[in-house]
Amino acid sequence: MPIFAKIIKQIHLPVKKIIVLAMMLLVAAACNNKKSADGKDGADKADSTNISEKDTAALEIDSDKPIKKVYEIEGVPEGQKIVYVNLDSLQEKYQYFVDENDRIKAKLSSLEKEMAGREKKIIDAQKALQVRFQELQSKAQTLTGNELKAAEVELQNKEMDILKMQENYHKYKETKEQELLKSQENTNKKIRERIDAYLAKVAEENGWDFILSYSDITNPVLYGTKKLDITSQILVGLNEDYKSIKK
Repeated sequence: MPIFAKIIKQIHLPVKKIIVLAMMLLVAAACNNKKSADGKDGADKADSTNISEKDTAALEIDSDKPIKKVYEIEGVPEGQKIVYVNLDSLQEKYQYFVDENDRIKAKLSSLEKEMAGREKKIIDAQKALQVRFQELQSKAQTLTGNELKAAEVELQNKEMDILKMQENYHKYKETKEQELLKSQENTNKKIRERIDAYLAKVAEENGWDFILSYSDITNPVLYGTKKLDITSQILVGLNEDYKSIKK
């Protein structure tokens, strides 16, 4: 639909009557031209003026009817209820999120300690190999040919063991990190599902049409009065639900 047509549609005016008035004025103007050519211009102008004034008065806009602003969005009901919550506060004070975050941190800390122990074993093995190499090197001149070959095989085997330890270390670390990441993703999904379900329930109970969110990092809400901030109310409800689940 053309923009002009949309604007006409949005304004509460008697559109059909306006069109009729326009047609009458055009007819009157045509009559004026014809009668002017016949030398009856004065009388016809008077008639035209009378018609215009009469129809204009009859089609005068009712001042009691509200005129809709052109920039109003068509189809959006007036008085919609919009509220918002602070995501940073939810993350800091929603007990379920806090508990799950602590659980993930504990797993990460445990993994870091375990990997530090595995890394220490590799370093100790490398140091032991270096000591053994220097020991054999210092008495190489006193060793027989067979002893030298045996010493060489011994050093090679120790080196292969260290390489195997390093390979296992990296594989194990990668596997555990992926498991931890997957666990965190699942936890975040559960938290979001619980929050969404609760927000849907309270929105229906309170007649809220939209619940927006904002944080210090990403803030799509440019302005919001404090009266519309329901963060505290949502936190109370979420934590009460979580307590009932934990029992």
